Amino acid sequence: MQPSYIYLVALLSRWCTHSITHAT
Repeated sequence: MQPSYIYLVALLSRWCTHSITHAT
């Protein structure tokens, strides 16, 4: 696995969580 993939996934997951928190 490439580190870039893991970084992207982590960033996307965090962004999604942040978006949901703000939406609430």
